[in-house]
Amino acid sequence: MLNDGGDALQTPLHAQRILSLLIEDPHERMYVTTLRTTRLVRQGEVLFDEGQGSDGLYATAESMVRLQRWIDGELRMLQFVGPFQWFGELEAIDGLPRVAEAVAARTGPILHLSTDALRLWWQSYPAARDHSLRLITAKLRHLIDESTAQHRLTSEAFLAYHVLYLSRTLVDSDGSPAILLPLTQTDLAALLGVSRQRINQILRQWQASRWISIHYRGMELLDRGALTRLAAGKRPFSSGTP
Repeated sequence: MLNDGGDALQTPLHAQRILSLLIEDPHERMYVTTLRTTRLVRQGEVLFDEGQGSDGLYATAESMVRLQRWIDGELRMLQFVGPFQWFGELEAIDGLPRVAEAVAARTGPILHLSTDALRLWWQSYPAARDHSLRLITAKLRHLIDESTAQHRLTSEAFLAYHVLYLSRTLVDSDGSPAILLPLTQTDLAALLGVSRQRINQILRQWQASRWISIHYRGMELLDRGALTRLAAGKRPFSSGTP
């Protein structure tokens, strides 16, 4: 069932606009438009639970989603899904239960392809399945890099590593890396597996160094160069140095 305003989201024109940023081929895009459903999700709404059977593939539009699970009694965020990204492809491929819970981090439209719709898409456009496999392998490579970084970096450097990765993932409307990251300190703590107090301490230091600016909407990156050097395990130069 659609939430308030959902009827407008079901129009092919709106779906075409969402899919234009997800699928390049216009004919393939038109075909997927006939298969998908689109609905409005509210911040905090659960899209699927950990352990739930796979129900297909999802994509964000202007919305954002947290993929998270409980590990040793603590809620850990596995991935922050920004606007216009696919998610749920792992279970869509292997058909096994969901490995994480998906929770809307921001109110907005979500596009959904059921298991049957996904099967029709992949049968008609086999390259689409290959693309889903590449998404999984790209995320696996990132997890390997992340595990290596976590073991060799301090908590501050590891936070810089994550912030830069999220900036590349959450691109702005012109395709450039995002300057404003709409994440809370609680989000960052859940991503890194450290205390919120430690995150707060680091961000205050960065703000004092003018590497970032903290707003009610999130964190604005002011000195990407300093954060890049920090993420590489190097001592950053003074603020404003390229």
